[in-house]
Amino acid sequence: VARGLGDVYKRQVVSVVIDEHGSLIKPQIMRSIFPSLDEEALRVVGIISKKLWKPGKQNGTAVKVKYPISVIFKLDD
Repeated sequence: VARGLGDVYKRQVVSVVIDEHGSLIKPQIMRSIFPSLDEEALRVVGIISKKLWKPGKQNGTAVKVKYPISVIFKLDD
């Protein structure tokens, strides 16, 4: 929890796999904060998953890569 000037921030980390084609697959909450924040983090990652990402490369070949995505929530006191 980070605090500054009366605001409360929570960070949720979602683990995803970027496949060989640049799609985000297998979104998974790394550590649950609150069920409602978990759902919202997965929803947000679902929105950004529609964009194609650059896949990882190993010896010039596209490969799957596991990657963490942080979603930061600003909560009211």
